[in-house]
Amino acid sequence: MPERPRSQRGVRQRRLARARLGETWAAFREASSNRIFASATLSVLALVLIGTMAIELTRSRVLPVAGRVANDTRAVRVDFDVPDPRATERAREAARLSAPRVYVQVDAPRRELEASLMALPTALASAETLEDVAQEIREAYQLTERQLRAVRDEADTERDAAQWQERVARLMASLQQRPMLTQQEFQLAFDDPASQLELVLNENETIRVAKVRALNIEGDLARDVRDMVSAAGFIGALREVVQQRLANEPEAMFVFNESATGDRRAEAAERVDPVRVMHREGEVLAQRGTVIDDAAHALIVEEARAYRESRSALQLGARWGAALGISTLVFGMYGLYMWLFGRDLMSLRRRIGALASILGVGVALSVWAAVMNPGAVWAAAIAPVLFTSMIVIIVLDARIGVVSAATQGTIVAAALGAPIGLLAATVAGAGVAGWRLRDLRSRNDVVRSAIWVGVAMLVACAVMALGARPLVPEVWIEIASDAALAGAAGFVACAFTLIVLPSMEKLFDVTTGMTLSELRDPKQPLLRQLQQKAPGTFNHSHTVATLAEAAADAIGADGLHVYVGALYHDIGKMNKPDYFVENQAPGFNRHEKLSPAMSLLVIVGHVKDGVEMAREYGLPQSLSRYIETHHGTTLVSYFYDRARKQAERDVDDDGPEEIEYRYPGPRPQTREQAILMLCDTVESATRAMPEPTPARIAALVREMANARLMDGQFDDCALTLSELRQIEAAVTKTLCSIYHGRIAYPKDEGEKTDTQQGGAPPAAQSAS
Repeated sequence: MPERPRSQRGVRQRRLARARLGETWAAFREASSNRIFASATLSVLALVLIGTMAIELTRSRVLPVAGRVANDTRAVRVDFDVPDPRATERAREAARLSAPRVYVQVDAPRRELEASLMALPTALASAETLEDVAQEIREAYQLTERQLRAVRDEADTERDAAQWQERVARLMASLQQRPMLTQQEFQLAFDDPASQLELVLNENETIRVAKVRALNIEGDLARDVRDMVSAAGFIGALREVVQQRLANEPEAMFVFNESATGDRRAEAAERVDPVRVMHREGEVLAQRGTVIDDAAHALIVEEARAYRESRSALQLGARWGAALGISTLVFGMYGLYMWLFGRDLMSLRRRIGALASILGVGVALSVWAAVMNPGAVWAAAIAPVLFTSMIVIIVLDARIGVVSAATQGTIVAAALGAPIGLLAATVAGAGVAGWRLRDLRSRNDVVRSAIWVGVAMLVACAVMALGARPLVPEVWIEIASDAALAGAAGFVACAFTLIVLPSMEKLFDVTTGMTLSELRDPKQPLLRQLQQKAPGTFNHSHTVATLAEAAADAIGADGLHVYVGALYHDIGKMNKPDYFVENQAPGFNRHEKLSPAMSLLVIVGHVKDGVEMAREYGLPQSLSRYIETHHGTTLVSYFYDRARKQAERDVDDDGPEEIEYRYPGPRPQTREQAILMLCDTVESATRAMPEPTPARIAALVREMANARLMDGQFDDCALTLSELRQIEAAVTKTLCSIYHGRIAYPKDEGEKTDTQQGGAPPAAQSAS
C-alpha cells in the first residue's frame, strides 16, 4: 500500500487533535453543568484559599523556643537594630545618679541671721565697753574690745549704716550660693555621684551649684566662709565679727527633699533614649546544636519581625503567588483524586461541603496550634490533622482519610517550614488510624485504636527527630518529651473522635459501624416492639438479616450495614401484624374478608408506615432507605391474581392494571439494598416450600433472582451479573444450613408417632 503524503497525514492528525479537543471540551461542559461538579469545584477553590492564607500568614512565624536546642543555624537576613535593655538600664541609672539632690531653703534661720547682722551696728552704737553689750550678743559674736569699736564706728553716719546693710545683703546672697548643711547631709551630698546640688530658694526660683560649695555647719565654718565674707566687703575686725557670728552655733539653712530628688532622678532616667545595637546581615544568632538562651531568642524574634517588615511589594507578591501555587497544586491533586476514586462517596453535595469544611478546619487549627505552642510544634500541628482524617476514615473511607491526612500535612508542613518528617509522621499516624478504624464496631475498638495511633505517633516522631535533629547531649530529653507529647496528641485526637462522631454521621449522612452495632442490639425500642407485636416478622427479619450478611460478605459489600437494615426493614408491619402471613395463626386469614384492592393497601402500606416509624425513632436515613426499597416496584402478585379472577367473573369489569398492584418504590439504589430485596423474597418463598431440599432451594433462589433481574429491579444499582451469581450461591448455602434435614429416630411398638403426638420428641426438637 503506497504511503500517504506527509501533508495529508498532518492534516489528518490536526483533525483528530481538534476532534479530541472538542470531545474534551464537551465533556468538561457537561461535567460543569452538573451541580455535584460545581459544588466540588467551589469546595476546592475554598480549600485553595484557606491553604494559601495558612501558608503565607504562618510562614516564618514559628520560631525556636528559648531553652531548646537549635535545629538549624539562624543568621541575620536583613540589618536591624534592637534596644539593648542592659545598656539602656545602665545609661538610665547613670542619668538617675547624675541628677542632683534637691535641697529646700529654710527661711527661719536665714531671716534670723540676716536680722541679727543688719541690726548689729545699731545695737552696739551706744556701748562704750563690752560690759555695756548684752551678754547674748557678746556670746553670739564673741566680741572683743577692738571688734566692738570697729562695729560701733559703722553706725556713726547714715552712709556707714547703708554700706553695712549692703554688705550684709551681699553676704546673705552668697550664703544662698553656698548652702549650709548639717554634717550628715553634707556627708551624703559629697558621697552622692551627682556633682551638683539643686537649691530651691522659693516657689519660683531654683538654682544649681557645685556640691563643693556646700558648707558643713559642724566644720571649721569660720575658715570656710572667710573668702565669702571678704567678698561681701567685710574687712579687718568686721570680717572677724561676721565670721564668728556665722561659726557660733550655726543652723542649717537648707534641708534635703527626698520626694523631689526622686522625681528629678526619675525624669532624668526617662529622658534617656533606649540604647540600640545594630546587627548586620550574616551575623549568626544561634548555632545548630546549641541551646538558645533568652537573649538569643529575643534577637531571633526581632530579626523575624524586621525581615517581614523589610519585604517589598514585589517580594510579598511573589511569596503570595508561591503560596497560591503550592495550595492549588496540593488541593487540585486532592480534588482530582476524589473525582477519580471517591465520586461514589461524594454523590451528595452536603458531603462535599462537609469534607471541605473539615479539611479547612484541620489546616487552620494545625497552623494556629503550632504558632501558639512552638515548644510542642509536632504534637500541635499533627493532632488536628489526625483528628479530621480519622473522621473521614470512619464516615467515608480509609483510603480517602489517609489521602486527606497527606494533603493537610503537606499544607501544614509548607506553612510551618517544617521538615519532611512532619508529613511522614502525619501519614504514619493516619495510616495506622485507617488500619484500625475502618471497621469500627464498639467503643473498645476506639480505645484500642487510640492506643495504636498514639504508639505510632510516638515512634514516628522519635524516629524522624533522630534523623533531623542535632544529636547533642541536651537534645535527647527533648526528643523523648516531643515524642511523648505527639503520642498523647494522637491518643487524644482518636478519643475525641468518639465525642463528635454522632454529629459527623448526621453531617455526612452516613452510619458508622459503631452505631450499627448499637442498633442491632435486640434491646433497641423498635426491635423490642417488633418482637412483642409481630414475633413472626421479628423472626423473619432475623433470618433475612443472616442471609443478607452472608451475601454481602460474598461480594465484598457492607455486611453489617445490610444486616441491621434487614432487622428494621419490616417494622411497618407492627401497625397491622395480623394481616401478614408470618404472624397469622393457622387456618385464619384476615384478607379473606377483604377485597384485593383493600388488601393491597394494607400490604403496601407497611412500607410507608415503616418509613414514618424510622423517622419518629431517629433511625439513620441509610437504614430508612432499606425500608423504602426492599420491595422496589415489584408486583403484589397474589392479590393481583385474585383481582384478575374476580374481574373474570364480572363481565363489566375490565380487570386491574398491573401497575396498580405494584409497590411505589423506589427500586434499590445500592448493592446492599438489592441484596436485601432478594433475601427478603427468597426467605418468604423458602418458608412456604413444603420440602426445602438443597436442590429445590438452589432452583428457587436462581428463579427469584432472575425474576427480579428481568423485572428491572436491579437496574438502578451497581450490581453485576457476576456478583448476582455469587449472591445466589451464598444465599443458597445459608438457606440450606437453616432448613437442614432432620434425623429419623426409631420408634417403639407402643410409642405413638410424632404425627400422632402432634410434635417431635424432645431429642428431635433439640436437634432441629
